[in-house]
Amino acid sequence: MASKQSGADGQQFLTPKQLARAIGVSESSVKRWCDAGLIENSLTSGGHRRLLLDSVQEFLKANNHQVLDPGIFELNFSIGKSDQSLVRGRRDFVEALINGSETQLRQILRNYLAAGHSAAVVFDQILFPARTELRARIARHELEPHLDRFGTEICLRLVQELQSELELHDQAVPLALVAGLDGATDSLRLNAMEYLLCQQGWNAHSLGAMLPFQQLEVAIQTQKPLLLYLDVEEIRNQDAFLKALEHLEQVAEKLNVRLIVGVEEQLNDDLAAKSDRQYQSRFEKVLEESGPLLKLEA
Repeated sequence: MASKQSGADGQQFLTPKQLARAIGVSESSVKRWCDAGLIENSLTSGGHRRLLLDSVQEFLKANNHQVLDPGIFELNFSIGKSDQSLVRGRRDFVEALINGSETQLRQILRNYLAAGHSAAVVFDQILFPARTELRARIARHELEPHLDRFGTEICLRLVQELQSELELHDQAVPLALVAGLDGATDSLRLNAMEYLLCQQGWNAHSLGAMLPFQQLEVAIQTQKPLLLYLDVEEIRNQDAFLKALEHLEQVAEKLNVRLIVGVEEQLNDDLAAKSDRQYQSRFEKVLEESGPLLKLEA
């Protein structure tokens, strides 16, 4: 079969690593089959290979390969660029979180990325809304609490997998720091933002969650980043938060550090009513703000 450069909406894809795991062979074997034209495949804009699912299934059937992880082929949805497609993806992601299926969660994520959705859109409209819905159902006592932690750990691994596929940036690339305040329950949002900024071209590093404002001031004074992204999931005392944030902004301005504050959707309206500054509740909007800054330094 000839290699394709792109796939139409509705097609599903696997990575060489996924197929290798599913049938118990090495990634190099999968890549040799692709190079020989035995499995139809294409390259992403980042140079990563993706395998057409229909072609993979034909190849396995023709060569009598035993599938060790059949769950990787169980997903059955077509992916387009419409809002309805994203809603369907969110619903499927919720069900996969409930089932605790890392295979299904990985496949949903990969399929939407392969269909041309940006990682920011997938995070904004599928992954994090699905986690929010899962937590709401847990709060209503419809689901067991452990599903939140279990699903978050899987999602952390999936984001780390994506980041491992990025090319390392030269140290000359502008530095961006990512940090969460002490109200954060985990580092998933931070890891996602770190990945997105690296993908955009930043030399991005996460300082982790549970950080007080004083440590953030020390970090920008010593590391001198061009950008500080501060993620806020919970605010215990809004007045104290706004006062500390104002001081951090003053320190950042003196050091020529751009400060972007990302907040959970439900916090945005409350904060906007008490402050003139702009808060971002979507990763896509953060990238729109950080992108021009990066270009000015190019």
